Amino acid sequence: MKPGIPRRHFSTSRSTKSPPSASARREFDAFIFDAHAACKGKRCTMDAFARPEGCGEDSFFVSPTVVGIADGVGGWNENGVDPSAISRAMMRYSRQLVQGHEGDPATLSTLDILTKAYTLTLKDDAVEAGSTTACILKIRAGKDGEPLLEYTNLGDSGFAIVRGDKVVFRSEFQSMGLAPFQLAKIPDRFKCYGAMESQPNEPVLSWRRYWHGRIDSLVSVVASRASTKEAADAVVEASLAHNLKPDDITVIVAKVSIKPKAKL
Repeated sequence: MKPGIPRRHFSTSRSTKSPPSASARREFDAFIFDAHAACKGKRCTMDAFARPEGCGEDSFFVSPTVVGIADGVGGWNENGVDPSAISRAMMRYSRQLVQGHEGDPATLSTLDILTKAYTLTLKDDAVEAGSTTACILKIRAGKDGEPLLEYTNLGDSGFAIVRGDKVVFRSEFQSMGLAPFQLAKIPDRFKCYGAMESQPNEPVLSWRRYWHGRIDSLVSVVASRASTKEAADAVVEASLAHNLKPDDITVIVAKVSIKPKAKL
């Protein structure tokens, strides 16, 4: 996965068909999870007792009524950023929010948890940068006292409901192309700004997707064309020749020119 993907929230609720017992109704229609976590980081051995610190770039939390899981995007390693920092912070703040509302859990939805945890993570100086997917599940009583499973899911973290030997529900994969939606923190040092001297008739190119990382290949394509239109057309044609699948290709070729002096 790569950083920089647009962020979205998805939230809905689903109830099971089994009605609660009378004792459950007398106990304030309380439902809890019998939940345990297991994980293995790619650079870690599997512990008998799962800990977020042993999950590599993933993280999680478990409470009696709310559980969560997050997957830090490993591509941040290329920028010297620990991908686990943001996923652990998200789950740590989620757990703290849940613990702070244990007396009245109905006031905190799964979307509230994810949104507030993300806000706290953005303010956390210990998390310099990163992006993560996330899934929060909550068990609570519905209006009629039936158990209701509420969830908020983002990206390719997710869940499934297994009833007997059948999967009766699974969360959807949310993505842009092959890249999952993510919650991201982008600091100023990753925002590029600069200025440099330029000369008349120097070509300036703007591109997306395919030519990123292949800019050297554009030099001969652009330099041999008489006009910017011919150069732009040539870049698109070269892109079509190299692409292995159909895709949008957008190219801008601009030359720096001297503005003519106004005539009196």
